[in-house]
Amino acid sequence: MLFAFGILAILISLSRNISSGSAFYDISVLLLLCVMLSFRLKSHQKLAENTILFLGYIEGVLGLYQHFARITIFSPYFGEKLYLNTVFYLNGFSSNNPVYLNYGAQVRSFGTMDSGLSFGLFMLLCLAIVLSRTTYSKGWRFTNLVFFGLAIFGTITRNVYIGAILLLVLVLGGRRLTLKGGRFKTIYIIGSMVGILTPWFERLITLLGKISTALNIPSFLDRFSFMDSALTQIRGIGDFLWGRQVVSGIQNPIDNVFVASMLNNGAVFAISLLLILYQAFSVLLKDASETQFAKLWYLALLPLLGTFNNIIVAMSFGTALVIMTIPAESKIKEISEMNE
Repeated sequence: MLFAFGILAILISLSRNISSGSAFYDISVLLLLCVMLSFRLKSHQKLAENTILFLGYIEGVLGLYQHFARITIFSPYFGEKLYLNTVFYLNGFSSNNPVYLNYGAQVRSFGTMDSGLSFGLFMLLCLAIVLSRTTYSKGWRFTNLVFFGLAIFGTITRNVYIGAILLLVLVLGGRRLTLKGGRFKTIYIIGSMVGILTPWFERLITLLGKISTALNIPSFLDRFSFMDSALTQIRGIGDFLWGRQVVSGIQNPIDNVFVASMLNNGAVFAISLLLILYQAFSVLLKDASETQFAKLWYLALLPLLGTFNNIIVAMSFGTALVIMTIPAESKIKEISEMNE
């Protein structure tokens, strides 16, 4: 039903506006989540985890070399056009232009991905898998944590840093909270609501701007300036419900999951997609064992991180990957019993 609402929203948005060219991609994301939920694995979860970690090691090595050697490895150009996101960082400002290297810019770890943010969120997933593993020796676990921690450090991306700190705090200190009746769903819902509501509160944005200025983070307030500019294109209830086919880009980034989805295909699509992700999270919560809490904390943090970055792709593919690592039928029922 939610999938149908999402598709309907995209079609109506296309009928009202000039296509942004992202319709096929948006439908594919919805379809991926629905297929993964409908045809879940009942075995081979360990193989899925090992495959993700293997890819994580390759990406991590590439990312660390990029950051510490200050080289992109891959050309930032596709033909004559720059295709990478802002992987160059200089004095608080980011750019996708390699000319910044001549002025001493750092290179964010991004591996084979388009940005340090996408790379960092994948490293966070690998970190969560390592924290979920009970078969690792202390030495091997520590080695993995240091490796993925360094890869995350190389992203020079605040949102990834915040996600890593929160993940470690929740995993290492959240076990007691969960066993005492804490709810993963509560964290997920709160994060989602913060992401949806924050852009609409002017006073809060002003306060965050003052804080970012005091902390010498000039790009933080710019995010909301771009977002505020994009929101002026919503001229009525029709635009709000069905969108304007406005797509976030380097020149005008829309750094919020809900707002970016709403401006593209409308609030009906945005809410449908977020509800599908929440449904997937709820299903995983029922099937997961206690040893898999770290992966659930990873998913629970994504909506909150989506407040200040458009990470809808990471949320969708991250959820799909976690679905592959948790069996369809629970062997341990502690979580189900706690949530009855």
